[in-house]
Amino acid sequence: MRRRVRSPSFIGFLIALLALVLRLHCLDWGFPDVYEEATSVQKAWGFWGWGEEGFDFNPRFFNYPSLYFYLQFGVQALLRAAGRIAGAFPDATAFQAAYHLDPALFVGAGRILTALLGAASVFVLYAIGLAVGGRRVAVPAALFLALHSVHVQKSRFVEVDVAMTFFAVLSLFFAVRHARGERPRAIHLAAAAAGLAAATKYPGALLLLNLPLAEHLRSEPFRIRRVLLALLIAASVFFAASPYVLLDFASFLRDIGAERLHMREGHFGGAGEGVKGALALFANGFGPLLFGVSLVGLAAALLRPRGVERIFLPIPAVFFVLLSASRMQAPHYPLPAVPPLALLAAVALDRVLPEGLRRRTSFHAAAVLLLLVAPALATGREAARLGAKDTRTEAREWIEASVPHGALVLVEPHGANLRSSSELRRYAEEEEFAPIRETLLARTKAKPWYRTAILPSFSIDVDRAARFYRFEPYQWFDYVVLSEEIGARYRSDPIRFPVQGAFYAEIEKRFRPVARFASAAGAGPEIRVLRRDPAAPPRPNVRLDPAGASDREFIEYFRSIGFLYGEAGPVDGALAVYDALLRLVPGDPETLHQRGILSALTGDAAGGTRLLRSAVEVDPENRRIRMSLAVLLCQGDRPEEGIALLRELLAEKEEAEAHGNLASALIQSGREAEAIPHLRRFLDLSPRHPRAQEVRRLLQSLEG
Repeated sequence: MRRRVRSPSFIGFLIALLALVLRLHCLDWGFPDVYEEATSVQKAWGFWGWGEEGFDFNPRFFNYPSLYFYLQFGVQALLRAAGRIAGAFPDATAFQAAYHLDPALFVGAGRILTALLGAASVFVLYAIGLAVGGRRVAVPAALFLALHSVHVQKSRFVEVDVAMTFFAVLSLFFAVRHARGERPRAIHLAAAAAGLAAATKYPGALLLLNLPLAEHLRSEPFRIRRVLLALLIAASVFFAASPYVLLDFASFLRDIGAERLHMREGHFGGAGEGVKGALALFANGFGPLLFGVSLVGLAAALLRPRGVERIFLPIPAVFFVLLSASRMQAPHYPLPAVPPLALLAAVALDRVLPEGLRRRTSFHAAAVLLLLVAPALATGREAARLGAKDTRTEAREWIEASVPHGALVLVEPHGANLRSSSELRRYAEEEEFAPIRETLLARTKAKPWYRTAILPSFSIDVDRAARFYRFEPYQWFDYVVLSEEIGARYRSDPIRFPVQGAFYAEIEKRFRPVARFASAAGAGPEIRVLRRDPAAPPRPNVRLDPAGASDREFIEYFRSIGFLYGEAGPVDGALAVYDALLRLVPGDPETLHQRGILSALTGDAAGGTRLLRSAVEVDPENRRIRMSLAVLLCQGDRPEEGIALLRELLAEKEEAEAHGNLASALIQSGREAEAIPHLRRFLDLSPRHPRAQEVRRLLQSLEG
């Protein structure tokens, strides 16, 4: 037993176990709310092909490559299998319902995968340290990575950076073995791991720089054919792990272009701080002292022309140069450089100190502990921060307890996650949810929900947001939720963002603060909740930014605002927004459609019919608009024209909604016998329609 405890692999296992415990601690931060991690989990969920014919592994999103999405799909498959064995998910519908009712379960499972990959990186780095300098290098290097505060923090997210770092460390492990001459084919394994790193996040391709260097450091002559074969293997693995980069090449070019623009323009209009900012980010997580020691190790490696530790030089150097030149400087960007720097710091402790001090184990251990103080304290502070309740969760809970359900709530990005009326409509109407509709509606019926709109924010085209920040279209909202994550950025540059500044000024004048959630103790930005002052005089002449006329997202967004107003009751707001849209884009068929329906609902059937006819003239192929016109004609004084239009729609394409509307029109005209076949066909085509039970009862009464 004593021999086993002292074995190198067991010590590495213990350090990796420590790393795993640190990463699993606070793994449930933010739950039951889910914030920044939606992309990987959502893309993996889409692979199941719910509501379609089988699996669909095209992510249709290439800002990142696809490997981590596929790994998350594997996690979901394991979760489904475990749930089936335990009886939690007896069938596919139960599993599908669970995703929508408790997404934290799926995010939590995904976080576990990231934490495991983070801890595995520590174990692999320990193995590299053993090869480079024995335990005196392996133990400190593994501890430096195990307690690196940014690596620990990002290991609690369903994000790609920690996974890419794992494959990077794995590639370095095989590159070291190849450089030491242990296995001639290790370079091929290093190449494969580099391909996996690149298939997780594109910068992982920089690991290919290590392949010729590893070949150069071998004691035998340099073999270019072996390096070329390794590069071919890396490319093959990349395309195998992210195949739709080729299979959906047009989408890949679109998204990679957006990423290049993002890097060039910066995030939210910000600019990087050059070399100074890059140095700060590289030191972040290590602390100044440990980072300084890693630089000493880097310099020492440069002075040893044939030293195997030279393999650890390219990644930190290249990432530093790229980060220094970039307008984008985020704390997680240097993560692939962290393991090489941790190992170089351990090498510095073992080889740079005077020989007398190096041989004293107690001094070496004390030096390691001293260097671990800063990262350990930073890791503890981050755990304490995540352990406190997130301000976004606090805001949501306060709103659900204090704000009337169904109220109109305008939310800035990074604000509270509120259950919205649009989400409930999707559950009730979309075919994707037909198998689980009853479960979803039953489980969400008693939960608080709101008519919410989220103010758009653009990380690249920042100035585009100004057209959404004119105050007038939002003056009928009951509450506004402001987040300093966005507001602080706008207020910091009032000259560049005058429209946003005017928006906040109007909010302060016309709304009254009712709650504030400060971010001093826990995670999340400061959030303020404000309520509309009913005494504030309205501004009925809503003007939208003319620059939005050619912005499709802008038009759709304000149509949704008009719809929310019409749904909630402030008809004046709905009419003002729709009319403003029609002044901006006079012939927009969807706006004419919604405006026409609203006119009919408010008693102007003739005006509604006229607007719908105009919409059909603009877009005669739009079945939704023609269906609405037919229903309005049937409900008005021209039922025969409406019935004829419904029959025309059915002749073009049979669908349940047309059968149901035609049956209703025939019953209103006293032609019950003609309606019965259409009611039957409605149920045949859509047996799980939200109105299916009502139609069955009607059919029984007519046949009865």
